[in-house]
Amino acid sequence: MNVLIVEDELPARNLLKAGLAQVWPQATIVGECSSVAETLAFLQSKTPIDLAFFDIRLSDGLSFDIFRQYPVNIPVIFLSAYDQYLLEAFHTNSIDYLLKPLKIEHLRAALAKYEHLKSHFLQKLPQLLQDLQTPSQHKTRFLGEKGGDYYPIDIANIAYFFSEYKLSFMMTFEGTRYLLEKSLVALEAELDPAQFRRANRQVIVSTRAVKRISSVSKSKLLLELQPNPPFEVVVSQEGAAGFKVWVGG
Repeated sequence: MNVLIVEDELPARNLLKAGLAQVWPQATIVGECSSVAETLAFLQSKTPIDLAFFDIRLSDGLSFDIFRQYPVNIPVIFLSAYDQYLLEAFHTNSIDYLLKPLKIEHLRAALAKYEHLKSHFLQKLPQLLQDLQTPSQHKTRFLGEKGGDYYPIDIANIAYFFSEYKLSFMMTFEGTRYLLEKSLVALEAELDPAQFRRANRQVIVSTRAVKRISSVSKSKLLLELQPNPPFEVVVSQEGAAGFKVWVGG
């Protein structure tokens, strides 16, 4: 299992390497980088990598600069002494965000998540390949009613769908809501799951509508959407991990 470590602090790098040796002895560290420039050069060498650990603050900038300059298509576990970068991290290939100083139990849990996701996608691979060969059946527009008139709304303009008083609505990014004649269950079956996901029983959100994710009691997530809905959107504890992975792409 090939691992890349991007960390500019030697004590933190050594602590991570010791932790990997303890809980994931099958790991082979194929690269150690301490800056944005060094990491970009290493990635361009096309060395096979299965998993990467990225510190966020590096000697010449933030590790997010790497993602802006190079198509990083490997799973990443971020490490940081700060939690202010949490949302931006999940807009990359992040599968976890570990706070420093690194704790062995947190590292073990992050690696278990990686193994679970890898196993899940390997099981789904035959179906995914079949889906790629099958023309998409996802709808590209919906007909919404407002003031007695009907308007076709392109899917790219829809921020989220929601139910209220047993009725279904869609909200555009411009802040206009339209009545729909379908239930959320029926709508969910017609949407691209890479772009829309059920946050809870009341709301299906577009990944582009998620402005901020806040942790609340018992590992639930509070979503800040754009435009702002007239109610709180909370993701359950059971759905929180999967939702964060989905938002991160």
